[in-house]
Amino acid sequence: MRHHSKEYKQFLYISLGSCAELETQLIIANKRNNITKKKLEELAEDINHESRMIVSLINKI
Repeated sequence: MRHHSKEYKQFLYISLGSCAELETQLIIANKRNNITKKKLEELAEDINHESRMIVSLINKI
């Protein structure tokens, strides 16, 4: 069980990295005028919420 938890935790850290990568891509999309500033802010807020949930789960493992 311990080994499984360690792998799962690593997966969650990778997920956090993916959240950061997605936010970066959205910033680039906004700078290229592919999405509005308002949409960027809405999506960044969603990503922030997801990231907080992942961190919370990591801390509980």
